[in-house]
Order: sequence, then C-alpha cells, then structure tokens
Amino acid sequence: MAEARSSAYQDLCPGSPFNGQDITIRTLYGCQELCSSCVRGLCDAAGFDGADEWRFDWERSCTREQEPDLMPTGGGLTRLAPDKLAG
Repeated sequence: MAEARSSAYQDLCPGSPFNGQDITIRTLYGCQELCSSCVRGLCDAAGFDGADEWRFDWERSCTREQEPDLMPTGGGLTRLAPDKLAG
C-alpha cells in the first residue's frame, strides 16, 4: 500500500518533497509510540503489570482513482491546487 500511495501522491504532486510512503510509516510509528507511552504511564501511576498488545493486520483494495480519498487531509496535501483537490 505504501508504494501505491507514494506513486499516487507523486502523480498528484509531482516534485513534492512529500510522499505517501513516508506519511504512512511516520503515522504507524507515531501511533505505536503514543500507545506505548500511555501504557507506561498507566503502569507507573496505577500499578498495572503491563498490557497485552493486540495487532490486527488487514487489507483493502482500491483503484488508483480511489487512492486520493484515502490520503490525509493535512500536511502537504493542503498545498494542492483546488482542481487537484477536487479530483
């Protein structure tokens, strides 16, 4: 998905320093770190022994035309021209 997102992003924003792959990877690691930090805080403050980590991998197919609808609406995409944002 990251490769497809990167390709679609470059089609929408040629020459942009951003790409969909970096956004996806940063989001994934950012969420994991945030959750780990919350678990550490709960364990320290309330005396919990720890937490089980549950992970649910999933797949979703989409066409190249549907991909822009799945991209974040912040960051680099806010600089797109109105006609590109409209699809």
